[in-house]
Amino acid sequence: MCLRESRAQIVVNEMNNGTQIISEPDSDGYVRLSVVIEGSYDILSLYHAGMAAQVQLDKQYRESVR
Repeated sequence: MCLRESRAQIVVNEMNNGTQIISEPDSDGYVRLSVVIEGSYDILSLYHAGMAAQVQLDKQYRESVR
């Protein structure tokens, strides 16, 4: 999985398991993630991480159009 570094960190924090960033940011700020899914709780955590990342993206968008 590839995400911008700030959003990738949200996923790592929300998952709170072996999920980790496995690369340095590229020229566009994207990093690669290794996501660990061991059960339904991990899937739920990934969903919540995605929702938190979307909130961050929406906030950045609103700030950029001001």
